[in-house]
Amino acid sequence: MSGPFSGLHYAPPSGSHAFPQKLLGTYEKELWPIVEEIVSRGYRLIVDIGAAEGYYVCGLARRLPEAVVAAFEGQTDYHRVLSQMAKQNGLQERISVRGYCQAEDLAAVLAQDGSVLLICDVEGAELELLDVDRTPQLRHVDILVEVHEHLRRGIRQQLFDRFRSTHAIQPVPSVARTLADLPPGVTLETALALAAMEESRGDAIEWLWMTSQFPRSQDHHDEAVHQRTARSVSEKSGHAPSRPAAPAKNDRNAQGYPARSALLGAGHALRRRAPRVIQP
Repeated sequence: MSGPFSGLHYAPPSGSHAFPQKLLGTYEKELWPIVEEIVSRGYRLIVDIGAAEGYYVCGLARRLPEAVVAAFEGQTDYHRVLSQMAKQNGLQERISVRGYCQAEDLAAVLAQDGSVLLICDVEGAELELLDVDRTPQLRHVDILVEVHEHLRRGIRQQLFDRFRSTHAIQPVPSVARTLADLPPGVTLETALALAAMEESRGDAIEWLWMTSQFPRSQDHHDEAVHQRTARSVSEKSGHAPSRPAAPAKNDRNAQGYPARSALLGAGHALRRRAPRVIQP
């Protein structure tokens, strides 16, 4: 492979989505700068929802040797391929392969300490999963989400509205490949080269790179300060210390993550702090 995960031992074509593009290293080339920023941030936990055969799971685990990865993939046929690729790259001890991700599953995995990156590519179900009312930890997590506006009109704006107060948001539009994207040293006739790089995304697909303005480490620090202050007040007054109010629970009847199957049938299951929030 070439590209940001050059050197990664990849799964066989029969178990891979967009195999030629990933082998060439042109797959989701729009995200190369984001991948390098992710690596520079040195996350300790990566959560990939819609992990497929493990392109980002294994690629980022290899680039971030201190990170552990929770790989959620609802299509169990991918699990064997993902596990195989993790083993081929010596990453199996740091990667856990899981099934569908419900809101409670996400909350549980985000409860861990340390810096967290969340990658989400779930064919329109991102609206149910990326809900800060149901999962308040999301406000402290950096998120790379593929937005499927063609499946759910208005989803892009809804995500902007949810996260604009807690995250700096950088939209990354999809761009058609040209011969200039062909890696050096690869010789193919024009039609074959373009076909090998084509991802057939169209204008409806883009990504949102959302970096938290309230990282978890600061939140934990503030909580520790509150607890120390509360204990001091309690010792002087004889009253029990109070704790911050729990976040309000979501009382909407949001559909669960498996709704992506209803959206697409089987569907494919691919996927220092920014100074400002980019408005839509």
